[in-house]
Amino acid sequence: MVIALVAMLAVGSCREQADYVPSYGHDDYLNFLESDTCFEGQFKAVWTALNCNYGIWDYEAKFGLDWDAVYSKYLPKMQELDKRDKETNPVTDEEFQKLYEEIVGPFHDGHFVFQIKNLCTENYLLIDPSEIRNASRPDFNIASTEINYYFTDEAGENKLEEYALVSSYPDSYAKKEIQEALPKILLSIQELEAIENRTAKQEHDLACYQSAYQELSGFRIMTPEDLNYYNNVLTIKYQQWGILLNPFDIDLDYQLSATYAAFGDGIVYLSLSNFHLLPYFDRWISGSPCSDYYASAFKDLWNLWFNKIQALHQAGQLKGVIIDVRNNDGGYIDDYQYVLGALLPEGGHHTVSMRTKTGIGRYDYSSLFPRKYKTLSTEHAIITEPVVVLANCNSASMSEATCLGAKQMENGRVIGMQTWGAMCALLSDPTCYTLTYGSAVGIPSKTSFYAYIPSHVTVSFDGEILEGVGIMPDIEAPLDMDLYNSTGRDSQLERSLQYIRTGN
Repeated sequence: MVIALVAMLAVGSCREQADYVPSYGHDDYLNFLESDTCFEGQFKAVWTALNCNYGIWDYEAKFGLDWDAVYSKYLPKMQELDKRDKETNPVTDEEFQKLYEEIVGPFHDGHFVFQIKNLCTENYLLIDPSEIRNASRPDFNIASTEINYYFTDEAGENKLEEYALVSSYPDSYAKKEIQEALPKILLSIQELEAIENRTAKQEHDLACYQSAYQELSGFRIMTPEDLNYYNNVLTIKYQQWGILLNPFDIDLDYQLSATYAAFGDGIVYLSLSNFHLLPYFDRWISGSPCSDYYASAFKDLWNLWFNKIQALHQAGQLKGVIIDVRNNDGGYIDDYQYVLGALLPEGGHHTVSMRTKTGIGRYDYSSLFPRKYKTLSTEHAIITEPVVVLANCNSASMSEATCLGAKQMENGRVIGMQTWGAMCALLSDPTCYTLTYGSAVGIPSKTSFYAYIPSHVTVSFDGEILEGVGIMPDIEAPLDMDLYNSTGRDSQLERSLQYIRTGN
């Protein structure tokens, strides 16, 4: 241990190549030892950890990022920070954040997130280079659209024939529970109000029912505090009057909103807020009435979508399919089989290649190997009609894999705007440092820095790494927000409908 410590400290004192430093496992105490003592030691540890584990240095070089030059430029700056008196001239969070935004801000890996501890204030600061980079895009963080307009006669040929929505987001779940309770509350109010000479208890009960109706009618879950209030207060507060609300006990990591719709002329639509179908379909979340409900509800909605496509195709009436992944930030890779993969032949869909790091040297990369995404294994017809994937700036990760998959299909098109640019694959446990030398370095809010680093690098069929760039649509179609805000019409959706109907 002593020998290893001396070797590590020796490495920290100058800029040797990464091949001569120890591996940065997430719990490797020695590698974080010096980073807790001073800004200089922290920077050396950060620089070396990223030098060893970040997987696209060759790609960054194309953008002009010289990691050795970063070391030479910022080491003196860190040494100057160490000389400052913490009492009279402390290092503020604002200036420290700015300093590290300059250091890691140029990174193009769309999943990369970096946390650094200001040793002076003891505060942890978060830096998300892809968010900084994409903030200038016109549709950055644009709100999701609703399709309510297409229920109306004004929609004309775009009027919906069928529609279903399932959402496991806390507010949607609370609404479902509350909507079931409100009619019962209202009935109790009416019954008590009909009594001419109410007793003191009846007056008290009436006041409580009225209070419950007023509170629940306007209740929304918008913050974690709202969720806690619903779970810990509302589910108990009115129990003695028979108002029973089930708590929201599903794992919040698997929130999902899914919308199915069918237009009258044979166009079928599916929208997903993220790719979290698999946990529900496989019942990974179990043991509560809430999870059982959603496992069934999401499966039922998916069956509506899938069976409608199959029935229309078999009858020769299917015009096309729209898969809407706008504002979808990704999720499970194996969801592919239930979405785009449900339209393709079984046996998998080869859409990209991948590589990993094979060592702690900066350019220790494996050769490329093919990556197949799962396709549906049950018997089904292969869809030859037009398939549109609708995407925007906030479509990331698995959404981008879906976009690439559509581009590999003769009948597939991507419509909308350029995607986020986060194609590299992640491990299910980001704190697990594996033989890929990726996933994560450090522990969030515990070690003096933490870097979330994808484990596999995704390369398109054209040999391109698309990190920080994203997928370019086949047909660019910005969202007309003025039109949407004034009428409810979705110009991107209508452009997709136009393409399917006309081919243009």
